Amino acid sequence: MAIKIEDGHYSLSKSVKSVLRANLDSALASIGANVTDYLPDDLQGSGALLGRNVYLADDRIPPQAAQYILLSVEHTADFRVMSLGTQNSTFEVRALATVRGTTRARSGSDPSPTYEDATWQTAGLLARAVDYCLQRYLPSETGIYNVERIASARAPLDTERPNQCAYLVRWQAYVRTRNPLGES
Repeated sequence: MAIKIEDGHYSLSKSVKSVLRANLDSALASIGANVTDYLPDDLQGSGALLGRNVYLADDRIPPQAAQYILLSVEHTADFRVMSLGTQNSTFEVRALATVRGTTRARSGSDPSPTYEDATWQTAGLLARAVDYCLQRYLPSETGIYNVERIASARAPLDTERPNQCAYLVRWQAYVRTRNPLGES
């Protein structure tokens, strides 16, 4: 198997976005079969707006959307293998699943007296859908041979945006990458 130089950070970043953009709606639809009150909105849009709320970004300048996912990828380690020219690399993938506090329960099955109650539950469901999609579909992408969740936790509250609730989910991705040692 030939490993290209761009396999690694670049290809993993593109794969994470494409996996979420291709599979998040179906995961949310599957959740929607059982959950009717706190289901996240359709994040993907259609046509030219496809994937509009899934970004490789940080939260310094947040999107204007009420619900969105911010992604980041960080190279953490390389491990030599027996063959020359290749190595196994690990990357930490982080997703911040964010819902702004403008959400109320969609049905009366679970009364939510505050926006915060509904927003935390909606953000938790969005984070779970992202978690499912990445663990289920990311290993089938070229060069990525394993993905495992490191942690899933509530993001700290932002005092400048108190109506925002977010979950930070982190994974370790294992990727076969190119090593310049041994190349002629």
